Amino acid sequence: MFSDLDGVSKCAIESLHDDFKYKMMSTSQSMYMQALINGHDMLVRAGTGTGKTIGFLLPLLTRLLDSKNTVATGSTNKKPLLVAAVIVSPARELAEQTLEQARRLLARCPKSLSVHALVGGVRSTSGDRSALNDAALRGERIVAVVTPGRLMEHMQSTPGFSEGLAKHGRVLVLDEVDRLLDPGFRPVVMKVAAAMANPERQTLLFTATASKDVQELSRSLLKGDDTFLNAGASEAQGSAGAAHNANVKQEAVLVRADQMVPVIREEFLSEKDGLTVIFVPTAAMASTLASILRSYKDAGTSVFEIHSRLSQGQRSRAVSDFKNAKPPAAIVATDVFARGLDVSGVTLVLQLGIAPDNAQVAHRVGRTGRGGAKGRALMVLAMSEERVLRDLIDREKMPIVLRPAYTYELPPPPPPVSPHAPCKTFIASIGFYKAQMKRLGWKSNELVPFVYEMFASLGVNTISACPVNAKLVKKMGLPADHGLKIQ
Repeated sequence: MFSDLDGVSKCAIESLHDDFKYKMMSTSQSMYMQALINGHDMLVRAGTGTGKTIGFLLPLLTRLLDSKNTVATGSTNKKPLLVAAVIVSPARELAEQTLEQARRLLARCPKSLSVHALVGGVRSTSGDRSALNDAALRGERIVAVVTPGRLMEHMQSTPGFSEGLAKHGRVLVLDEVDRLLDPGFRPVVMKVAAAMANPERQTLLFTATASKDVQELSRSLLKGDDTFLNAGASEAQGSAGAAHNANVKQEAVLVRADQMVPVIREEFLSEKDGLTVIFVPTAAMASTLASILRSYKDAGTSVFEIHSRLSQGQRSRAVSDFKNAKPPAAIVATDVFARGLDVSGVTLVLQLGIAPDNAQVAHRVGRTGRGGAKGRALMVLAMSEERVLRDLIDREKMPIVLRPAYTYELPPPPPPVSPHAPCKTFIASIGFYKAQMKRLGWKSNELVPFVYEMFASLGVNTISACPVNAKLVKKMGLPADHGLKIQ
């Protein structure tokens, strides 16, 4: 039980019991929680849906609540920024969710800490700065939940932010550390770690998929002998397989490419008592598929969408509306929805085609079966994508059961709002699958016919219906025998 942990803040335990209704730790949490409360550094690999956010928030808040403020309250003079902890998340939605849970945990505690989400698309950097300065005037220590880009802005331009990190920073959390150590995010991560150079800093790294490379890269961030904890996964499993949640039944079906969308629709319609997440490869596909599913006006269904082409406000509203929707309801999503987000009531995860890499499959599947609930995940793949499925099963050891193939007839969709929408999505899909050809084992002349067949059910009746600009073809690096009509 959480109350059996030594040294944990009583006010946080009260919040867990009374507000979250959590009394028992998950099996995964019980393997590392006491060590983190005792101050150890650690890289924790734990399966999706096992409570990783509470797993790092409870030790973090306990440590900060047990220490004392160094600045008195009540003065109107400018105070330094007491940035006591930084939680880095790869996505805005995940950061906002972490903010909400941290504030709920602190609701019954003394008002010595304030938690702030510093992310793009919600408010300006100057708005963040104002909120941070107000916290400083109250003498509160700051827990900053950040995305890498906005963190970099504050370190470079907000007076006292970097200095506050250096002087007062006590806890650094990297949530979804495998993503944060990608080349795009890694420089920011290393800069904040260097800024928080206090020898008393505790570093907590969490992920569901930690490859050998991630484990090696993480060692430079951890002190002493504290390194890697495999919280419940079999060592025989690959990185993606280790993230498997036993509460989720995983399946795959191989169909003709022109049957992929019809199967997705029928599976969604069959999920009468729960919410469905439908993952697709590109933002253009998310928008087009959501539009097509809505156009059928299937009785009682709601369809939402979330992807990078939406503003942050639109994305937040989509998540909120989806959470509150009455089944059957679906959200068509790119991988902005794949990591860490916790929506109760998701009973089915559908994947249209392959994910960009094996790890993302595990994170997508993890949107269901959370907190001990049961869930189901189905990958709807074309037969020519079978090589990737075999890699997931044979090398990653993901417990995916192959279903017999089946077919559905998809009624012709009404004309799209924009007659160019299917073509934009068609071209975006060419770009996605071009990057996956080696992984799929395709020859150069197999790319365009596959995408064309896939889009036959979406209104792209001939390849000539979607001519492609010659410059774009060159930019995508397509071979001479690409098969597209050049515009």
